[in-house]
Amino acid sequence: MNPHFIFNSLNSIQQYVVDKDVAGANKFITEFARLIRQTLEFSSKSLIQLQDELDYLDTYLKLEKQRLENKFDYKINVQLNERDIEGFHLPPTILQPYVENCIRHGIRYRHDK
Repeated sequence: MNPHFIFNSLNSIQQYVVDKDVAGANKFITEFARLIRQTLEFSSKSLIQLQDELDYLDTYLKLEKQRLENKFDYKINVQLNERDIEGFHLPPTILQPYVENCIRHGIRYRHDK
């Protein structure tokens, strides 16, 4: 996870506090804490289940979508049956940097949404 994302997330929380948006701040803090907890949990593992990676990616995308004021929508679609997903393992947080790069360079500056 890019440190820049972490600082941007903390700035987003600060903005919710400044705006006195307690519900927004609470929602963002809850998801941000979940992402940090997942990051710490996965950092000690060499492989995790695909479903865990997809959950991690979903948490990250929720935060980015909220932080970027809904500039994008997303859907995670996996073409595997449930049994295959359970048996599929990969290095932790391998997908998130690619998605983060796509958001940073492809979506962040969109003006059409």
